[in-house]
Formats: sequence, C-alpha cells, structure tokens
Amino acid sequence: MDMLTSLLPMFILLGIVVFASDRQEKRKVELEKVKAKAEWDRASESFRDDVTQEELEEIVANTRRSVKRLESLTVAGHRVYGAVATLSGISSWKFVIDFDYKGHLTSDYTVASSNEDSGIPERVAVLIAKGIRTWTPGGRKVRASFCPYCGVKASGDASYCSSCGARLPQVPKRP
Repeated sequence: MDMLTSLLPMFILLGIVVFASDRQEKRKVELEKVKAKAEWDRASESFRDDVTQEELEEIVANTRRSVKRLESLTVAGHRVYGAVATLSGISSWKFVIDFDYKGHLTSDYTVASSNEDSGIPERVAVLIAKGIRTWTPGGRKVRASFCPYCGVKASGDASYCSSCGARLPQVPKRP
C-alpha cells in the first residue's frame, strides 16, 4: 500500500503530461488546418479559371514581344518555359515559371532558372502575372480615354497619345 501511495502522485503527473501533450498536438493540428485554409483563401483570390489556354498563350506572346533576349517562350498547361540568349549570343539558358496552384491558374508564381543571377525570368513572370490579373474576356477591352503618362484626353479610338506619343493601353470596358 505504501508503494502504491508513493507512486500515485507520479501516475497523476504522468496523466497530466499525457493529457497536456495530447491537447498540444490537437492545437498544432488545428493551427495547421487554419494556416492551410488561410493559404487557400489567399491563393484562391488570384485564381483565374476564366482564362482559357489560348488566352494565356496570348498573354505570354504579348510578354515575349516586350522582353529582349528571349529566344522562346512557350506555354504548357499553367507553366511557361523560356530560353534566353546569353549576352554574347553564343549560347542560351532556360527557365520555367509555374502559375499553377492545385490545378488552378493563378497570378502567383514560382520561378526556376538555370541562371540564378539574371533578373529576366522574374521580369517575365511579373509581366505575365500582371497580364493574368488584368485580363478581361474578349470584347470587353477598349483604349484608355486618357493618357496614363501625360493625362491628356485621347481622341476617339486612337492607339497613341496625340500629346506625348505613348501607346494608349487597353483597359476594361465599363459596364
């Protein structure tokens, strides 16, 4: 009986430790669920499932024309593969930009490059992400009515500003 009474506090302490450990593990699991939901909610805000494969290819083609030294820029699913000519022009290096989040096209991305010192892949990714974010369904874009560079009112459906000569961007048509 003495031994049992002397071990009783130890069993009680062990029970408390196991209970506390179990509670801590449950809290950890709940916290992970909350974090995963928050990540999903944040990512889903940038989902663009309304952009078709052809429209993504058009966004990428527009980006291709605006970045020098790009030898190629191709789309496969939600990934963009690029090749860049070296400064010497003798060889090239490659990169991949992934705009996929659990099967959804998103303006969030990851970049993998065989030349980590160059900013070209990141610049291309930023331009494509902007194109994805600002894309509107065909027929719902019009030329800006004011020049974003000098503020002068654009005349009619002019493509260039009559004051500063800048190209007027396409903007979403107001309903």
